[in-house]
Amino acid sequence: DVIRGDDDGSLDRVLKLMLKQDPEQAFQRHRGRLPIHMALSVGQSWSFLKPFVSADRRSVGMRDPHSKFFPFQMAALPMSSKNTHLMMRNRFTPTQWRLMSKEQKKHEFEMVETEQDIRQATTIYELLQRHPDAIVGKPLYRESATTSRVLKSVGKVSLQYLSFVYGRSTKGG
Repeated sequence: DVIRGDDDGSLDRVLKLMLKQDPEQAFQRHRGRLPIHMALSVGQSWSFLKPFVSADRRSVGMRDPHSKFFPFQMAALPMSSKNTHLMMRNRFTPTQWRLMSKEQKKHEFEMVETEQDIRQATTIYELLQRHPDAIVGKPLYRESATTSRVLKSVGKVSLQYLSFVYGRSTKGG
């Protein structure tokens, strides 16, 4: 029962198992987005993202094709109140919640919000630690689709130079 569980650890274990079975999953795009972008768009924290970053360090320096944000910027977006409500549901049974006073509910809600704020700040910090140049808008690597389009229209000398500058092979990938 790796998937069932109330802690972030169960999702982490599933992700690590998936990446161990097929490391290429860290690079698979869905509608142009890398898995790290998709995870950040739904509010995943650093503990969930870490295996993706370990599998593909370059991903922290790639902008999301939809929002045009770097991963640290996506992590800094406001959290949905739905996330807080989902965490509250996971923490208490409906009966436990009904039996709580308004003050207890308010206190528990504030605790969950504080925990989310800490997770969000940690995620931003960890992503920036791995790619601090993102603050000034410098990509760590060019995205393959963009690089391929550019490389098709340049000569051999330009191709060598661009490959050197962006750390790519001369084959366009």
